[in-house]
Amino acid sequence: MALVVASGLLTAHAVLGDWPISLSGDYRRLLAAKMLLVALMIGLALINGYALLPGFALNGAGTSRRMLLTTSAEFVLACLVLAAVAVLGNLTPME
Repeated sequence: MALVVASGLLTAHAVLGDWPISLSGDYRRLLAAKMLLVALMIGLALINGYALLPGFALNGAGTSRRMLLTTSAEFVLACLVLAAVAVLGNLTPME
């Protein structure tokens, strides 16, 4: 996960020439949104792996329902990230 974050930050720096702190322009705003979506996906993956997965031994049914919910949320976020990437591919970074 750390590699995904590091490569995303390095790519953003290479494409934009600076960090995308300024949200001027559609490309930068969408890139910031994509980065937020990826951060949320990583957060959900950590919750699934470290909080919910160990709970299967103690509370299988309740944990299973929560795992289904968080995994579904991860899937929706992944679809949104892919949509953002598709749009980013058609925008000019220097707008």
